This record gives sequence, C-alpha cells and structure tokens, in this order.
Amino acid sequence: MRKSSGNITSLSNKTNIQLELELYKKILHIFQIGEYYHYTTNQNNEISFMHPDAVKVLGHQPGFNQEFFFKCIHPQDTEHIIRFKDQITNFRQQLSVKKVLKYKVQYNFRLKKANGAYIHILHQEIPIEITDDGTITQLLNLDTDISYLEPHTMPTLSFIGLENQPSFLEISQDKSLEASKSILSNVEKEILKLMMQGNSSLEISKILYRSKFTIDTHRKNMLIKTQSATTAALINKALKENWI
Repeated sequence: MRKSSGNITSLSNKTNIQLELELYKKILHIFQIGEYYHYTTNQNNEISFMHPDAVKVLGHQPGFNQEFFFKCIHPQDTEHIIRFKDQITNFRQQLSVKKVLKYKVQYNFRLKKANGAYIHILHQEIPIEITDDGTITQLLNLDTDISYLEPHTMPTLSFIGLENQPSFLEISQDKSLEASKSILSNVEKEILKLMMQGNSSLEISKILYRSKFTIDTHRKNMLIKTQSATTAALINKALKENWI
C-alpha cells in the first residue's frame, strides 16, 4: 500500500478558477443520461461535498454520510460492492502515479430511495486530486439512475481508460485483466452519442451533414453488431461498456 507524503501536487495547488475548470473537464469524461447527482469523497472515504440533486434523485434529507449510503444499497448487491472496492484499490496500486488520474471506475448496483423503492444506479468515479506519491485525496463520484433503461442486472465492474489508455470492461474476480476493444466505428460512436442525447435520425443527419438514410443504416448496423433488440438495449450496453 502506498504511504502518503502529504504533498498534494495536482489540482489542489491551482487557483479556484483553474480547479473548477479541471473539475468540469473530468465531468466531461463521465456521460450522464437520466437523473443524476455528483459528490466528492476524501482519502478517508468521507463525503466532502454532496450536490443538492442527490435529494431530488433519492429523496433522503441532506447531510447523509457514507455509512448511511452503504445501508441503502440492496442487500444482494452489497457483497459485490465490497469486492469491487478491493479490486479498485488493487488496480490503482498497480498504476504509476501519472496514470492514476487517467482511469475512470464504473459499476452498477441497486440503491434504496427514501420512499423504499430501489433504483438501478450506474456509478462512475474519477480522481480529481492526488498527492505526488499517488494517494487520492479527492474523488469525484457521479451516480445516474438508469432504471428506465434496465431495472437491474448483475453488478459489474469496469476500468475505463482515458487519454488513450486501455479499458478493462466487466472485470471478473478470478481472471487477469485483459484490455477491451470497442466493436463500433468512430462514426457509429458519434451517432450513438447523439442518439443518447435524444436526437432523431433526421436531427443527427443535419448535425453530421449526412443523409438520413445513411444515419438509419448505421443505426440498424449497430443493433446487429451489438446484438441489441432495441435502441434502449443498445444504449444500455453502450453505457456499461463505455463505447462512447
């Protein structure tokens, strides 16, 4: 395990304006579709900031901590989350200090709202502050409600590489990490991203300066290539496997 030197050499040494710009750059790496909220945690895994949207999405009163948050996870998913936390720690410890900031972690689970109903959460996290020895002192977390795309599936863990780093998708507990490759072309990814933003084929054709027929053809091909029966299923796979 790395020992912290206490010398923070990244984002925290910048001005507030620079820090805010860096934060927005990080958020751009985290795709949001559906209701979501974000929060930050420190090196002691304590919540250092919680956006007010968490109250709107979950219904819980503001001021809840990590212990309360963990108790809201579905009992059948808690074992997976505990295992994921260990795998995340092990993965980050194998990275060089420079690469720690270049990986987003992603997993899904069920979370209980204040009214007792469970929603399907896609959790994404990425470091925003780190010491010169690789210790993460601030972590940006974003939780998106994807219940309308898929009520629930078995929780899976992925490590998403940024800035041309390889990605490792749906990590198995027993297998070694193998870099994953996207099955979609760059054009298809661009179209898919616009689809996820709610654009129709006609609107996409105008944005990309292509014919509607071409866009429709790409959409059909994506369904076939990904073995998706519907557009919703395609989007759900794209979120989980980070195709965009």
